[in-house]
Amino acid sequence: MKTQSVSSLQRCQTLQRQVKLLCSVKPAQSPFFSWYLDTSRAGENGEKRLHSRLWGLRRQLRGIPNNDLNHVFRGVEQYLSEGVHPEAQGIAFFARGDSGGGFFTAMQFAV
Repeated sequence: MKTQSVSSLQRCQTLQRQVKLLCSVKPAQSPFFSWYLDTSRAGENGEKRLHSRLWGLRRQLRGIPNNDLNHVFRGVEQYLSEGVHPEAQGIAFFARGDSGGGFFTAMQFAV
């Protein structure tokens, strides 16, 4: 699995590298997930709300193999456990499960 971890807020040069990385992802039959997590309103229950949203998404995507969803969700949870920049207002996640070659990257933004 290709993994790109970003521990700091995105700068223009880093953002250009991330866009190139996203453009390099090969097409596959498995879904490619992308979503934005607003961390400015996470508060004390942020992790609980995230888990609730992920499980809600799992129910909506019943046709997607569980292995792919588990891969994507583990990537998000691992990324968040490694720490979010204190000034981050949001995080963009991009991921594909193992059946599509496995891919995960995230970008933190101050806006």
